[in-house]
Amino acid sequence: MTSYDPATDQNHLKITELPIALWIVGVILFIVGIYLLRQQGGLMIGLVLLAAGLVFIGGLASITTITCDRISGLMTIRYTTLIHRSEKQVPFSDIQSIGIESSRNDETCRIVINRRSGGAIPLHSFYSSGYSGKK
Repeated sequence: MTSYDPATDQNHLKITELPIALWIVGVILFIVGIYLLRQQGGLMIGLVLLAAGLVFIGGLASITTITCDRISGLMTIRYTTLIHRSEKQVPFSDIQSIGIESSRNDETCRIVINRRSGGAIPLHSFYSSGYSGKK
């Protein structure tokens, strides 16, 4: 889910993407894991599902916040999980284009910021499906 927060002035833009689907999958795995832990003979699979749920909730489900500030001329990309936080700043003058990067097999893709200084900054660490339909 992506939300747009319109600022009171025309100099700021903030977009936040919440990984609701990953949170839901993580909670379901966690609950099923707890349930199986309480069942006879479900210790191993229960622990595996419990751990997988925690990984989904805490490590994979990253909240992505993109903030553009016209006054400072910076785009800030912030990735936040329960266990890690990172931030990248890109001057507007270093942004060559916004594009779609495909995976090696051309079946998945992700949005990237192509820099004039070289390289690309992905908005997500993962690829999503449906690249052929986005060409």
